[in-house]
Amino acid sequence: MAEFKKSLFCDSCGSNDIVMLSRNMGQCEYCGTKFIINKRENEPDGGFFTFERALEIDEFERNAYISLYSNVDVPSRIDDAMFSRAELEIAQYVSVESEHKLHYTASIGYDRTETYYDYVTVYRNGRSYKDRVARQRTVTDWDAISGDHEEEEIITCLRIDKKGEIKDEIAIADLVAEQGGKKLVGIETQNLRVKPIMPSDEQIEAALEYAEVKANAYAESSLPGDHVKDFRSSGSKKAKKIDTIVSPEYLISYNFEGRDYQMKSSWSSKAVMHSDMPRENVANSEQEMARKKRSKQLLLGIIPFALIFIIGIILAANEIFFFLPPALFLSMFGYMIYFFVMTGMWSKRINKITFDAILSSQNEKISLLNKRFLQMGQKELSEEEKGIFLP
Repeated sequence: MAEFKKSLFCDSCGSNDIVMLSRNMGQCEYCGTKFIINKRENEPDGGFFTFERALEIDEFERNAYISLYSNVDVPSRIDDAMFSRAELEIAQYVSVESEHKLHYTASIGYDRTETYYDYVTVYRNGRSYKDRVARQRTVTDWDAISGDHEEEEIITCLRIDKKGEIKDEIAIADLVAEQGGKKLVGIETQNLRVKPIMPSDEQIEAALEYAEVKANAYAESSLPGDHVKDFRSSGSKKAKKIDTIVSPEYLISYNFEGRDYQMKSSWSSKAVMHSDMPRENVANSEQEMARKKRSKQLLLGIIPFALIFIIGIILAANEIFFFLPPALFLSMFGYMIYFFVMTGMWSKRINKITFDAILSSQNEKISLLNKRFLQMGQKELSEEEKGIFLP
C-alpha cells in the first residue's frame, strides 16, 4: 500500500499530499507529478543511472568508419554512400526493486516404491499355467499444504521503447554485459545532457507483475516433496525502490545504392555493431576471367591425348596391337596427371588474383577514408589503423 508523507511538498504545485511509490520516489496526489524524494549514498542522482562512458562521439564516428571501410567484402564504392553525422540516442530502462508477501495453498506429492503381484501365463509340457510374479511400481502420495512465503528483494528491469511502451524484460546482469561490463553510475557524473523520463504507473505495475510471477515461482520451488500441483497464492506486493536507467547509444545511418544501413555502439563499449553491410566479391570479375582461361586450357589439353588414343585405335585396326595398351595408358593417365597439375597451378593463380584485387580495393578505401577524415576534421589513419585493412 502507498504511504502518505505530509512533510514533503510537490515540486510542481506545492501540495503536501505526497504518496510514496517507493522509498526513493513519490507522487503528488493533487497534480500527479512524480519526483525523487531524496538522494542516498552512491546515488548522486537519486535513482537516475547510466553506464560509465568509454567512448566519445567523435571516437565512435572514427571507429565506425574504420569498421565499415576495413571489411574486405565492402566495395570501395561505399564512399559514394550518403552518411548522416553521428547522433546520440537514449535507450531507457525501468528497474523496480520489490518485496512480496504470499499466502499459498498447494498439493505436494511424495514418491514411493510399491510392490504388487501380477499373474502371467507360462507353458510347461504343452500346458498353460498362471504364475504369480512380484513387480514394482512408483506411486505418489498427495498431501495438502499451506503457508506463507516472503521475498524481500526481487529486481525487475524492463526495456522501454521510444513510445514509452514496454518492449521486454532484461536481467540487470545481461544489461551490464551488453554494455561491456561497465558499472552503473549517476547521470551527473557522466555529463549526460538528457533528462530521464519518470516511469509511468503502467510501467511500475508491469514490473511488479513480472516480479510477482517470479515470487510465485520461488515459493513453489521452495516447497518440499517430489511434485507440486494446484499451487495458488494471494498476498501483497510493494515497490521498495524505483530507478531509471538510461543507456546512451551512438548511431550513424547511411544509404548505399538505395538501401538503408546503420552503425551503432553503446557509449560504454568501443565495439561497433552493424545492422548489415553492403557486401560483394571485390575480385569477382578477375576470378571469372581466370576461371574461363583455366577451362579453355584444360579443354585444349585433351587434344594431344585424344590423338594418341586415336592413333592406337588405327594401329589396332591394322593388326598392330602392341601399340594399343600404351596408347590407352598415355591418353587416360597422362591426361589425369595433366589435369591435376594444371588445376593446382590455376588454383594458386586464382588465389593470387583474389589477394591482389582485395589488396588494391583495401588500399583504395584507405585513401578514400583519409580524405573523408580530413573533411570531418579528423586526422588521417595511423599505421596501426591501416594494418586493420590488410587482408
